Amino acid sequence: MNHADTASYPPQAATDASIDYFDHLQRYSALYRILLATPYSTNVMLKQWYRINLKLVNELDLALTGQQKSSCWLEVGCQLLVEKDQSIIPSKECLIQCRPLQHDAWDSTTASDIAGFQNDTVGDLEFMVSLQDEGYDNSSFLIIQEDWSLGTPGKMWDSALVLSQMITDRIKHNPDYFEKRCLVDLSAGTGCLGLLIAALYKNIYKDHQDTMPHITLTDLPDALNLIYQNRSYNHLEGHTKVKPLEWGNYQDVQNLLLEGPLHTVIASDVLYRPSTFYSLVQTLIWLCDESENQVEIYVGYKRRGLLLCDEQKFFDLCAQSFEIITVSAMPAVNGAVGQTKISSPALLEGWILNEGGLNAICRDTGVSIYQLIRKRNLLSM
Repeated sequence: MNHADTASYPPQAATDASIDYFDHLQRYSALYRILLATPYSTNVMLKQWYRINLKLVNELDLALTGQQKSSCWLEVGCQLLVEKDQSIIPSKECLIQCRPLQHDAWDSTTASDIAGFQNDTVGDLEFMVSLQDEGYDNSSFLIIQEDWSLGTPGKMWDSALVLSQMITDRIKHNPDYFEKRCLVDLSAGTGCLGLLIAALYKNIYKDHQDTMPHITLTDLPDALNLIYQNRSYNHLEGHTKVKPLEWGNYQDVQNLLLEGPLHTVIASDVLYRPSTFYSLVQTLIWLCDESENQVEIYVGYKRRGLLLCDEQKFFDLCAQSFEIITVSAMPAVNGAVGQTKISSPALLEGWILNEGGLNAICRDTGVSIYQLIRKRNLLSM
């Protein structure tokens, strides 16, 4: 027996550090996911009620706690989606009704007044499918499957959702902004960003497919299957390309640029491993220098486990080759990181950045968005 036997386990300092770490992760948890808490039957008959158990978590699969949990009130609705004309749309023939879970006397769970979440992170409801006589919703949907077993590439992170909102607002106010442009979703993960842009333009240019932007989604070879699956779910095979790209691999960059000179690169939550920062920045430099156009790069970043010195390392590397402009950011990472000067938030032409829109979302979620522009004096060297 050594002296460690008399010490408390875990050590108090380690416990406090763990609590602080998880408190930090929860602090900017404003975008939550509704996931299945238990499996449900995929064999459904008309006019019968079926039970679904749901849970409400953040991007790290952490549930609400404390005041957030006790004040949670979220009503959940259901829609039945079908494939038609290579789009995902609400069913015209069938309707889904949902209601609060009807508990039996021996059911240990607490009945709720709503279908969904009431003062808890576990929500239950019952649904029934019936035939629909009339009424039709003309909206369409983007279906994205996550695979959390893949780790980082298999999740839809908050930065991707915030960048999706920013791009959707941009296209809504100027549908021609990406017309015929070459766009790359770098390290696309689930493919959410690139597929969203493709789906929007597929509807906008339904009768003029030749004006579609040229969209390529990239990631490591082992991560491409999920992108292929999500592309197939949304029938976007003819509107996007998928290619392998490893940061720091010049040949991968060359193969990507065979599609034509780039206009736009989008990258969400790519800052998580400091050892890869140099390769990432070098890849961005190649993408700019090998293109005939001035390439716009948009990077979405949410602070999680990186230390300030790690952030400084990335921004210092970027500042050697790029002008860094804050599109929208948390105060903690706006202005300057270490010795790197970052331009103040700019009213970028055509982008919707008002206080009630993107800025508010960034403030609530802790997501920061930066625009990187290659320095002109370096381009001519």
